Amino acid sequence: MFIALMLGLAALPAITIDQNAKGYLAKIGTFDARQQAAVDAEIDRRAASLCGNRDVHWGEFRSLTKIGKNPGVEPAPVTGYTKEFSCVAREQASYPAAPADWKASSADEQEAVATLNSYYAKRDRGDFAGAFAMFQSGVLGDLASWSAQEAAENKKLGTGTRRVTGVTWYVNPDGAPHRGIYVAIDFVGDFPSTYFYCGYLALYRRGPGSYEITREEQNMFRHGDGKPDPAQLKQMRATMCRG
Repeated sequence: MFIALMLGLAALPAITIDQNAKGYLAKIGTFDARQQAAVDAEIDRRAASLCGNRDVHWGEFRSLTKIGKNPGVEPAPVTGYTKEFSCVAREQASYPAAPADWKASSADEQEAVATLNSYYAKRDRGDFAGAFAMFQSGVLGDLASWSAQEAAENKKLGTGTRRVTGVTWYVNPDGAPHRGIYVAIDFVGDFPSTYFYCGYLALYRRGPGSYEITREEQNMFRHGDGKPDPAQLKQMRATMCRG
């Protein structure tokens, strides 16, 4: 099995949205991973309808995906996909649009990467309160439940290192929680507990050297989750990781 914090049939699966303590929880029935975009678009549409003139803030999301030896060709069923969100008053005054011609400097890139390194250093050593505080308000649930979840993940993942493989900037992107400058930092990890481990961190740039995490995605295939042959493993890693 392939554990992924990312997701992705001809008819859409059943989608139910219920209220919870954090706002709303969307639950999606089993679907083919190739329907990722269509499923997420439908969830986005329903969330926007529920929130009306308020902004949608996305919270935690997760799933379990089983990938075969030919990713992109063989069906890859996604199960247990849930996605949290809440509706918040628009804060356009706090998040002004960035100049359309804004370009990142080398200092900007270094500061963004430093933010990623700081976040994972805190999370890896168990400073969950410090790591939690780096997220934009409303992205995560409550500190206690998130900390317990991350402590369990740390225990499974063990000790290792991460390496940045790409930095991509976005200016006033469509579909973002609000206007402004964002950056996605891709990484791969070297952890003995996994066949491969990778992901990305998405940040909002509040100003020079000041960033908030808006999204975290991690993809991994742990030892004990299956015994892939080398060709299968290579294809899976190429499908899920950058660099």
